[in-house]
Amino acid sequence: MKKKSAYYSHSMRKYNSIKEEEEFEFIQKHFKGDVICPNKHLGDLGAIAPYLKVIETTSAVYATELIDYVGIGVFEECSFALSKKIPVFVVRKDSNKNYYVLPLKSVSKIESPTLMLFGRLITEKDSKIRRN
Repeated sequence: MKKKSAYYSHSMRKYNSIKEEEEFEFIQKHFKGDVICPNKHLGDLGAIAPYLKVIETTSAVYATELIDYVGIGVFEECSFALSKKIPVFVVRKDSNKNYYVLPLKSVSKIESPTLMLFGRLITEKDSKIRRN
């Protein structure tokens, strides 16, 4: 049985930053339960597999982008959660700098990916924008 917990999927470039703290606090307010921050609660586990095992025990994943993209780690965590039917929410800021969440629809690998700029998180809102 899954605990009432969520996983905060984010770039290692945000670790120990004000941005990480702000996003984590927002997620804690939004999610009614424990929020696992890999940087604060898990540390360096050496590979992606142990983080995926943690995600499998949660009831939601909250993912953030780094300048509209995600690295390979966030991409794999979100892909895994979606494959396990675990809801994924994308945390973004509006024009007034207020955080909000959107359900993740899919992930998309970009052309010529690098480890830090590997893919994009696609929400329903993004899908509609791209169709027009």
